[in-house]
Amino acid sequence: MLLFGWLAVAAICGALPWRPHSFVYGPPNSGKTTIHGLVSDILYPLGLPADGQSTEAGIRQNLGPDSRAVILDEFETDHRQERLAAVMRFARSASSAQVPVLRGTQSGQALQYSVRTSLFFSAVNVGKMSPADETRVLMLELVAHGDDPEAGRTITRERQFFASMGPLWCSWMVKNVGHIAGAIAAFEVALARENSRHRTNMSTLLAGAYVALHGRLPTPEEAEKWVSDAAGAVRLHAQSHERDDAGDALSHLLGYLVSDNNGITFPLGHWIACDLAAHKGSKRPNDLGEPGRIVAIHDMRFSPESEREGLMIRHGSPAIDRVFQGTKWANGGWIRALGQIPGAFTPTNPMRFPNTPGKVRAVGLSLDLIPPPLDYRPNTEDY
Repeated sequence: MLLFGWLAVAAICGALPWRPHSFVYGPPNSGKTTIHGLVSDILYPLGLPADGQSTEAGIRQNLGPDSRAVILDEFETDHRQERLAAVMRFARSASSAQVPVLRGTQSGQALQYSVRTSLFFSAVNVGKMSPADETRVLMLELVAHGDDPEAGRTITRERQFFASMGPLWCSWMVKNVGHIAGAIAAFEVALARENSRHRTNMSTLLAGAYVALHGRLPTPEEAEKWVSDAAGAVRLHAQSHERDDAGDALSHLLGYLVSDNNGITFPLGHWIACDLAAHKGSKRPNDLGEPGRIVAIHDMRFSPESEREGLMIRHGSPAIDRVFQGTKWANGGWIRALGQIPGAFTPTNPMRFPNTPGKVRAVGLSLDLIPPPLDYRPNTEDY
């Protein structure tokens, strides 16, 4: 329903006081390409499809004074983090555009512009976002699925149907643009218990969905009913605003000091990075070495070949419980916190861990989250 609402408001993004963005991510064979194609079809001719390698300047100059939704496919890191960060800053400015953006140029002339657009991203992994960016983006995670010929035929038929529906959809939303402001106000009241930014995002998306379906304003009772029906999704997406807290949990884990058998002390993140380097190198010796031993006794391992690449941390690990003892992530709270980090995922199957009988569930972390190994003995402040 929330993605449906985004499709509604994206068609008329220039007329909105607030423009949320949408980010669909997941592993290969999870449906990202299908959803991206559907979004492109439905928002035609008002949408602007572009490759994920597009730059902020290229997007801005292509849009010019127009208010159009921008649809970016394969918005992946290419080791040019500044390019991705610039696009996210562009998205941040585009959400409200209450005041113009001012920039200097090499010629000494001032550049002034306002951006009124809503962006759609799709990618395998989510790059690092600031808390300010996360509050503006509707995050939708997809899971891998098996090949089902019948489901594939159904999806193909639906795609063919919607392929020509873009002009009708856009004209319908333009026709009903006058209802949007009142609908947003109604949902703002119904979502009064949520924090300000999250309330604005959700009320805009729910208002778009309601107006798209009914072509009129909701009554207060209807708005309350919709909010009640969508309560699970609203709460789930509120958790994305808490990812800065999840980042603190990850920093605590990686910064936890551990000594090896020789009394040499490094943060746990250093030992993990050293063990990762051994995994990525040539064939590993039978002796795991100190990094491998430390990783193993903390109930961690790198993913088996059948799973998505990442660092796996065993659910219910007594060792990790000790790492977080005395913190707000104690007593297993770290599982939820780490699971909120962009790039975290749930492995498809239970797996084996050293010193643990049988197979158990785990939380997976992208290898991009692991810092490089240190080459000196640090104090806590140095890490």
